[in-house]
Amino acid sequence: MAGNLYEMLNEDHTKVKDLLENTIEEESVKEFPQIKNELEVHMEGEKEYFYPDLKKDDSVTIIEGYHKHSLAKKVIKDIEDEMNETDEWIARVKVLQDLIEHHIKEEKEEDKIFKLAKKNLNKIKEYEIYTQFEDLKKKNDLM
Repeated sequence: MAGNLYEMLNEDHTKVKDLLENTIEEESVKEFPQIKNELEVHMEGEKEYFYPDLKKDDSVTIIEGYHKHSLAKKVIKDIEDEMNETDEWIARVKVLQDLIEHHIKEEKEEDKIFKLAKKNLNKIKEYEIYTQFEDLKKKNDLM
């Protein structure tokens, strides 16, 4: 079975983290459409394919994840509403960066979500979710 779900999720995290860092460093809106697309696809994949099978074991953690996605979507919209390199815009991008870094830390470093997934998903289900994510990315021109 090719493809590792956790590696793919980590690659998504790294890519968005790097894009956000570049955007803040350069104080430029040019990469924001890609950031938005990457995050929206990633959040949709987690919501539709990854989180549902984990909710039965730890609903609080997963519901928290859904709420954090809602917050990220609101911040993305706020950033889009003012697409110019003002101090306000950069501050909003930094808030998004903080949300994403916290999300990454919880999923990977604190091992909350990944640990929960490894406990609840067998290799076949992990691969199924991986291919669903892959299809979603292809549909959104991210592969």
